[in-house]
Amino acid sequence: MNYRIVLVGSVLAGWTVFTLLDAAAKAGILLAVALLVVLCMRRASSASRHLVWLCALTGALLLPLGLRFLPQWQVLPSWMRWEEASQLFVHNGAVANAFSALVEGKEIPIRESQSSDQTPVKYIPVTKTKAPEPESQIVRFPAKWLITGWGTVAGLLLLPVAISAFALRRRASKARRVTSGPLLDELDSVKKELGMRRAITLLEGSPEVMPMVWGILRYRLLLPEGADEWSAQRLRSVLLHEVSHLRRNDPLALLIGHFALAIHWFNPLAWYALRQLRIEQENACDDCVLRHGVRSSDYAAEMLSAVATFRTSGIDRFAALTMARPSGIETRISGILDSKRNRRSITRKLILVCATVAALAAVPVAMLRAGEPREIVRGRIIDRNGAVLAENPGGQLRSYPFGALVAHQVGYVRDNPKENEPAGIAGVESVYDGRLARGEDVTLALDLEIQQTVTQAMAVGGIKIGAAVVLDCRNGDLLASVSLPTYDNNQFIPKLSKENWNALRQDRDSPTNNRAFAAFTPGSTFKLLTAMAAARTGHAGEILHCTGYETYGNARTGCWIWNKSKGVHGELDLTGGLAQSCNCYFGQLVNKIGKDGMVEAAGLLGFGAPTGVGSPADSPGVVPGSHAWEKKFPNAVMTPHELAQFSMGQGTSLASPMQLAVLAATVANGEKVWVPRLDLDAPPQFRADLLEQGWDKNALTAVRAGMRACVSNGTGQAATSAVVEIAGTTGTAQTVKRGEPSHNAWFIGYAPAEDPKYAIAILAEGGESGGRICGPVARSIFETICAGE
Repeated sequence: MNYRIVLVGSVLAGWTVFTLLDAAAKAGILLAVALLVVLCMRRASSASRHLVWLCALTGALLLPLGLRFLPQWQVLPSWMRWEEASQLFVHNGAVANAFSALVEGKEIPIRESQSSDQTPVKYIPVTKTKAPEPESQIVRFPAKWLITGWGTVAGLLLLPVAISAFALRRRASKARRVTSGPLLDELDSVKKELGMRRAITLLEGSPEVMPMVWGILRYRLLLPEGADEWSAQRLRSVLLHEVSHLRRNDPLALLIGHFALAIHWFNPLAWYALRQLRIEQENACDDCVLRHGVRSSDYAAEMLSAVATFRTSGIDRFAALTMARPSGIETRISGILDSKRNRRSITRKLILVCATVAALAAVPVAMLRAGEPREIVRGRIIDRNGAVLAENPGGQLRSYPFGALVAHQVGYVRDNPKENEPAGIAGVESVYDGRLARGEDVTLALDLEIQQTVTQAMAVGGIKIGAAVVLDCRNGDLLASVSLPTYDNNQFIPKLSKENWNALRQDRDSPTNNRAFAAFTPGSTFKLLTAMAAARTGHAGEILHCTGYETYGNARTGCWIWNKSKGVHGELDLTGGLAQSCNCYFGQLVNKIGKDGMVEAAGLLGFGAPTGVGSPADSPGVVPGSHAWEKKFPNAVMTPHELAQFSMGQGTSLASPMQLAVLAATVANGEKVWVPRLDLDAPPQFRADLLEQGWDKNALTAVRAGMRACVSNGTGQAATSAVVEIAGTTGTAQTVKRGEPSHNAWFIGYAPAEDPKYAIAILAEGGESGGRICGPVARSIFETICAGE
């Protein structure tokens, strides 16, 4: 099987990786050429061979900068092409078939509301079938791993250089600076003999220290204590060798070699080049000593004596050049005693010629670029369990394996986007367009199995126009988001036909509208918001009386039980008010809380602002009394009647299913107002901490008790289950649709009630009753997803 490595990461990460790989390949060419040149220079002097290695290492070090700043010379074929893996998952089975029927507009038998002892909707997991083996196996490798690995090794290689520089600085601070005497006189004599003009600081260290030099801007020469008592021959030999290192700028050459190795540590030629650089440095300085009249036999004896007498530190060799080291001393002695060896020095003219030739060779190599642009295949969109929701099989056209099931969440891409024009049009394709365009995969918090469960439950429950959202109460993960009617996003690939466009445009139910994020009149679900405001403002203990209706000036608002049968609820506390969804209780309660208390609580709970998912369709809704409301309705006044309407989710109040799901999740966990998490790789975020923002813990317990009572013996009894205890509240909002009176039916809640894990919000446009229509759907969903919990 053929394997192809696909690197994924940010633009900067991609540029860094390709620059490193490009520089590595081209540095390998430079070092290989240098090796061939040196092999042809066996009779040349060590100084000449050192110059070749230095030019090669300098070129390798500067190559990444050349790749960045030099113009491109596009003559090479493309050496890397991005690929995509083939389709890994498909959907089928009963759930998919039921869903397909729904999408195609086929009639589905609607069962009557199930009682609590009936079997819940069968849980059908996503079927994962093995696709045919592709021609090439794709291995996806995050670019940041490669960069981190390279940087770690580079840092480890440069660490000894830094430690060595620090150790030498400490050594210099402890050594005695020689400012006069025979040692300084002899040093000045040797400098004059070698034509050395720059100042050298002469230091005297411990008696056993090996003579050494270091420094790039300020030269240091360290001799052992007692060097002033050496013989004239020995002192001159040592000074000639060490000063020769400084005159040749060998400390700088050594540093260049270490930095080049740090960048190209994975290239064996870089290691070999640095080793040869050091060898030729010492050989060139030995040649300098012999050229200036020191007998080879005497110099060899001095070298052996130095190795036997003085000690060297292993860390010194990274930044300093010592007189001699035990390793390799035999080879050096052989070279010193070889009378046939070429010991010529190099001239400035030769250095200039060699540098020019190296530049003429390195610059064109650095400018070489691939003539074909690298093809980056758009990244995949994956659910939390690995099911592929969007991909480009074989690097071809975009494909959506689950089509209409997740069309609103996934979105689609435009055909042949122009340069700098986003390809993603809607959903995740739009929100994470930049990442996907760079070839990065995006893993969603979405659970495709829960998405299918919700879709089937809505279909069986007869909800043809509406939305449902499922969140994880514990961290805000967006596990499912269904909007009906839906559409097949595959019809936009490669381009939406005129017929399909007209069909979508003329559909009065707007299938492309993502209702999960759209704002609707929330109805009595806002009584839960009012209860939460009471829990923050100290009004959760209010005992109020339902007389069937409340009068606000000339306006009279009846409770639903009065409107239905002239009944009353009588005396109620907060728990009872929520259980019975009493309009009178909450009309009185909200006027005790006041406008400011309601607006502040609503803002902290996420109303009046986008949920933070990042979707273009994320509506902020409308919070009556807020600054946005005052700007939208400049002539409106927040009267007691308007406040009562606010508490019941009527009037100008608007909220999305996503916002109401967040509210249910907040009540369930009792602590955090989570921002719905779409990207599973992103850390969970919360909008507010309830206890830090003034909510009373005991009052929150009363609110949760009211939601449990609503399902057990209140307006949400249709959601009662024998499998899992559900807490929730219902709502039936009076609206107008296409000029005709209509309703929005709602159910929001969480389960299991005693240990909440999932929060839900269900909307049925045109539904006559939130409890009767949405309650059984909520029960079906909770029974399925909580099975085995």
